[in-house]
Amino acid sequence: MNKKLYVGQCLICHQGMLEIVKEKKSGKIFVACDECEAEWETPEDALKNINGTRGKYGAVSEVTFKEIQDLHWDKYILL
Repeated sequence: MNKKLYVGQCLICHQGMLEIVKEKKSGKIFVACDECEAEWETPEDALKNINGTRGKYGAVSEVTFKEIQDLHWDKYILL
């Protein structure tokens, strides 16, 4: 199991963490709150709380750090 890759705290529920995940069915990588399940297409949108959705994606799986690097999202990962 990989380490969860978080980019910040959810600005909607203020309780969850924003995690980079991958939808199992499509392979689409996006950001989701691990508490309220809000979703964003990019870390930028999640951190600004713009263009968020709920229920757009189905079941998710963990994403690899290599996949994050390929999207150039590694700069958003909390260390």
